[in-house]
Amino acid sequence: MSDLTGAVHDRLELRAALLKVPPRHRAVLVLRYLEGLSVQQTAAALHCPEGTVKVYTARGLTTLRQILGVDLEERHAVV
Repeated sequence: MSDLTGAVHDRLELRAALLKVPPRHRAVLVLRYLEGLSVQQTAAALHCPEGTVKVYTARGLTTLRQILGVDLEERHAVV
């Protein structure tokens, strides 16, 4: 059995960081990356334009990068 301590720690750290992201940005990030919805599906779920989803995604990811102090793409590849 492998040790999942690192993965659990990463998930807890990500959850704590997400709580610091503005609510609408957080909602977009959760729908897009945790639920796997497309831009169009996220826009429909949040009753907002697709452009808003794109802007909120970019801003939310920027905020997460600042909070976590890492490149999220690099981190995702490791986890």
